[in-house]
Formats: sequence, C-alpha cells, structure tokens
Amino acid sequence: MAGVRFEDVDLLGALSRIVDLHTQHYKDDFDLDKELISKLAVSDRSEDKQLLWMSRPCGTYTLREREVYLDGSHENKVWRFYQEQTNDPVLAYAISLKEVRDGKIFGDLYPLNYREYVERMKQLTCPIGNVVYDYLKQELITRGVPEEEICFIHDAKTDEQRDRMFSDVRAGRKRIIIGSTEKLGVGTNIQTRMVAAHHIDCPWKPSDVGRILRTFKIKKNVEVTDNGKIII
Repeated sequence: MAGVRFEDVDLLGALSRIVDLHTQHYKDDFDLDKELISKLAVSDRSEDKQLLWMSRPCGTYTLREREVYLDGSHENKVWRFYQEQTNDPVLAYAISLKEVRDGKIFGDLYPLNYREYVERMKQLTCPIGNVVYDYLKQELITRGVPEEEICFIHDAKTDEQRDRMFSDVRAGRKRIIIGSTEKLGVGTNIQTRMVAAHHIDCPWKPSDVGRILRTFKIKKNVEVTDNGKIII
C-alpha cells in the first residue's frame, strides 16, 4: 500500500482501526499515541506536524519525523530497532497533521514500506549535536545575545585555542559556551563568572557537574538545570 495517500482523514479514527486489526498486545500504547497526537495537533510549531507512526503485533509508537533523522536520538533508535533486531511485521505510516475540526484531528496519512524507509533514514540522518548546537545559538541570538559572545567548545581544535577560549569565558568576553559533557566536563576550569549550567541530557556523575556545584558554595544565585528544571 506504500504510495497510497489518504487525505483529510480523521486520523485517530483511522489509526484506531489499524490498531484493532494489527496490534494484538499492549494496545494501551495507543492511548499514549492519542495523547501525543492531540497535543501536537494544537502546537504552533511546524516541525510538530510531521510524524511517523508504527503498529506492531505488540504495541505502537508515535515519533516526530524530525527527531527520527537525528542520529543517536531516542526516536532514531526506536525507528531502527524493529528493522534491525526483530522480524516483527510492522505497519508504518507518515502523518501530516492539518487541523482540529469538530473535536477531531484531521490530516493526511501515508502508508510506508517500513524496512525500505529505515534504510532511507540511515542514509539521511545527521549528527544530533550539530542540529542542537546551531538551534541553541540561533535562539540565543534571537533573544538578544550578541553572536560574538557565544562559543562552541568543539571549535577549539588545539590546546592553545581551548585555553584562549576558556580565558575569554573567565574574563566575560564570551558569555555562553556550548558543548558536550565529555568536552566540558572534567578539567574545565571556567567557573569564575559562571551563574548557570544547563544540561539537555543531565549527567549525574559528580565529576561532570562538580565545578559549578563547588562554585555554588560561594555564589548563591548559581543554578544547575536538567532541561530547565532546577536540581539544586
């Protein structure tokens, strides 16, 4: 059925019928799908409107299409898993959310050849770090942070460049430094003016957050966050 396109359909109604026919166990997975799809249907973000959905004999999944193409993301791993590790018969669909009308969510539904689509996805995935770093930088600039005051640790290719970047951060010439825990963890001595450390995926080893926690003893306005949540 790949290639067929169902336009302007009651999406939850259509997906529910597929679940009834194809998913024998863990049908309550679809309750989570309905909750997520309902939330994304009223989102203002265009990237929330393109989804991938799968029905298996034992459960279902709804994934944002954009995240599926980010190498190493949860969505990427889930989408690949059932092709690489199982022989489950998977019914896969691309979903385009359009509007909420009369209490129902309408959009387009595209049946996919799951295994072929996974192979296509492998060829088109991009490193998640590149996307996240660029997104963060653009958001900061949009909110008024001068571009020259933002730096990426991976731009320092040598020890000399790294030391110079750290010196700029300690002096306040660079206000925001972005990088992985591996590159900004142990041995990163830039806490002089630090007031916050934000972790998209928060580590829990003391060595990874120790600098700012020790600084917290002196600066009472320091905060460490896990994706926006204060944890100290």
